[in-house]
Amino acid sequence: MKKFCGCIPPVSSTFTQDGKVDREAAKRLADYLIEHGVHGLFYPKSRLMRPRFN
Repeated sequence: MKKFCGCIPPVSSTFTQDGKVDREAAKRLADYLIEHGVHGLFYPKSRLMRPRFN
């Protein structure tokens, strides 16, 4: 099995003021992290976020 290595930060979900997913902010955040040398991105699934998506 291949092991993960390097910097793979957890990335928070981004939302607009009215509670919708902010796709543009998510793209800017991912681009920023990649440009600054991370080796991967980890988008954790949390039960705390579930009410936001229902």
